[in-house]
Amino acid sequence: MYIRREASSLSFRTTSKRPHRWRWVGLLLALIVGLAYFVYTQPQQISQAVLELAGRRPTPLPLPGVLVGQAESAFRAGQLSQAISLYEQALVQRPENVDFLYAYGQLLVDANRPDEAIEVSRRILALNPGDVRGLALQARGLAWQRQGALAIPIAIAALATDPSNAALLEALSRAYLAEDRWQDALDAGLRAVQADPDDVRARWAYANALAAVGAGQRAIEQLERALALAPNFLPPYFELAFLYLALDRDQEAIDLYDRILSIEPRNARALLRQCEAYRKIGEFQRALGLCQDAADADPSFVPAQFRLGQLRYSRREFDVAQAAFERCLAADPDNLNCQTMLGLTFYYLGRCDEARARLVSAQVQAQARGISNTELISQGLLLLSGDPECRGLAIMPPTSTPEATPEATPPSED
Repeated sequence: MYIRREASSLSFRTTSKRPHRWRWVGLLLALIVGLAYFVYTQPQQISQAVLELAGRRPTPLPLPGVLVGQAESAFRAGQLSQAISLYEQALVQRPENVDFLYAYGQLLVDANRPDEAIEVSRRILALNPGDVRGLALQARGLAWQRQGALAIPIAIAALATDPSNAALLEALSRAYLAEDRWQDALDAGLRAVQADPDDVRARWAYANALAAVGAGQRAIEQLERALALAPNFLPPYFELAFLYLALDRDQEAIDLYDRILSIEPRNARALLRQCEAYRKIGEFQRALGLCQDAADADPSFVPAQFRLGQLRYSRREFDVAQAAFERCLAADPDNLNCQTMLGLTFYYLGRCDEARARLVSAQVQAQARGISNTELISQGLLLLSGDPECRGLAIMPPTSTPEATPEATPPSED
């Protein structure tokens, strides 16, 4: 008998769709991972696509090179804050560009922001530990903080690699000046100018060293040359105007402040300095208005608030003086000068308890700081002790504007 066999029935293979299913699952997972990676690495393109689907096109970001060009133009125009802002925008797109970082850090020092400049120098040195630009910026920032002892070895070590680097020599000159090493500061400043006669910062540093040793006329010459190179670079104007005032070239100083204010109308520092200039030549009312303008332009600017308070105090306008001294202390709670003057102001307002509290606090602060010349504080406490009824306004205050001890004078705006 013939038995017919079905081939399919004797097959030892089993058919299954499972391998095909897993292949599709793997492909799907790979697609998901790839999409996630693209979203993570290309967020700008994703957001742009979404906006385009919604019918909105994003505003294109300026290229970093364009932003830096705009920053340089702003710097040449005297707009230091704008130049800093533009460099910050460029660095968002190019955070590791050392050229951008160095220029940005130098502007921060020019703007009296040395702490931030030192952080920028660390970013440069993290990218390239031997980059002299990072070392020059770090030394300059430390010198600006009057930490010359730290800045000097940094600059000297870097100069061993690049002996004619004007930026390093400028930083070294400032560092020596911070340590009262006058001759060394002069030598380094002169070498900086010789290394690069067109470097505005080098001439500025050399002028500071000359002024420190009493060579005022030579310092003026260096500053005038610096400003001829960069007519809208505002920081050296203040030193030049100060030297003009010291030589009784008062109108020239006032003209320089006018120049600053024509570029930056709400420059509180220039307004205050112009107030001082007019006060020096006896135009008290004009000086008062300018000090008020300085305080209004920047309420946190301690020297302006202090000087405004002094001028109001000398006119017996104690309520207004009180407000200025209180704003001064709000901005700088440890300011001994404002504390003392507020105590005296309270006395003449007849607010005896507040006057005593302020003056005693000022005395404690002065003792803690080792300040021995506290004549103004002692004068106030003597008035209180000799006035058991604390008549205040019944006693005339000094007719001249009182000056506090050197240690207690308001911090320099330089």
